[in-house]
Amino acid sequence: MFEPIRTDRLVLRAFEASDLDAFHARRNDPDVARYQNWTMPYPRERASKVVDEVIAMAGPANDDWWMGTVALADTGEVIGDFAINLTWDS
Repeated sequence: MFEPIRTDRLVLRAFEASDLDAFHARRNDPDVARYQNWTMPYPRERASKVVDEVIAMAGPANDDWWMGTVALADTGEVIGDFAINLTWDS
C-alpha cells in the first residue's frame, strides 16, 4: 500500500480509477508527449489498461516500475504522474 506524500502544494498518491480521464488526456497532450517515449494518439483502451495494472499493484514492488499520480493539494486536481523503480533486496 502506498501512503500519500503531501506537501503544501502537492499530493503524490496511488492511481484511482477516476484518474483515467486525466491520464488519457496527458498522454495525448503534444507538449507532454514530445518529452516521452509513447506515440500519439494514445488510445483510451491503452490508458485504461495502464491505470488498471497500476491500481492492481497497490504500491511499489521490489525491482518493478510503478506509477503514481500528482494532484494539487488544495483542489485534488490531477496534474501529472510519476514513475519509479525501487530495489530494496540488493
